[in-house]
Amino acid sequence: MPTQTANDINIYYEIHGSGAPLVLISGLGYNQWQWHKMVPGLAEHFQVITFDNRGVG
Repeated sequence: MPTQTANDINIYYEIHGSGAPLVLISGLGYNQWQWHKMVPGLAEHFQVITFDNRGVG
């Protein structure tokens, strides 16, 4: 489980593919899983980065 620590809070993230970075930001109350159907297609062209917002996930 990859995480990044910011202000003593661990944030889960995933990176898929290569190329120009594309950061997908979930809406209020959602985690990175909401993008799971879109990531494979986008990862063919971009480095796709998804993460769980603070307090979610």
